[in-house]
Amino acid sequence: SGDQPGIVHKVSELLRRRGINIESLSTRLEGAPFAGTNLFILDLVMTVPADVPLFALRDELARVCQQLNCDFDLEPGRA
Repeated sequence: SGDQPGIVHKVSELLRRRGINIESLSTRLEGAPFAGTNLFILDLVMTVPADVPLFALRDELARVCQQLNCDFDLEPGRA
């Protein structure tokens, strides 16, 4: 979806509550020619504590993204 107030705040607040450390975070607007609009892209690298169940984190991120009308992709990092 396009840029809107609160995306970075809501995602980072969710991660903070779970004790997840954000290692890096960047945002950008990227053209979406098929839609004729810009897409707001938020990329972040995070360290998830071993006691945080990934299925629960994925569910929480899905709920936040549904509220914000956006999509997310959660990928394992390179060790």
